[in-house]
Amino acid sequence: VHVIEATPLRGYDYARVRFALAASDLAILETAYWKRGAREPYRVIRAERASMVAEKGHVLPTHIAVESRDRGTTTEVWLRDLRIDPQIEARLFSVKTLESRHPLPVGGR
Repeated sequence: VHVIEATPLRGYDYARVRFALAASDLAILETAYWKRGAREPYRVIRAERASMVAEKGHVLPTHIAVESRDRGTTTEVWLRDLRIDPQIEARLFSVKTLESRHPLPVGGR
């Protein structure tokens, strides 16, 4: 496992972050966030190795657990129908679309 620690250059909710990456393919196994001066992280995100899929040179988690220690909660995220480099309509990224508050169409419809 490779461990990378960083501090944000701009003001974020966290003062420090630590990533744990698999040595074999650099998949992100865990991300932990600390508030300024804290000894323990307030949020830890874990991706199970067994739930990861490899596609087109990317390793993607399909199950993620988010532990919000400051709130005492855990959220599980399941990802399905993952696609790498799908065709996306250019109009989805127009200035007008990006600045609007309307929901984007699903599936390019």
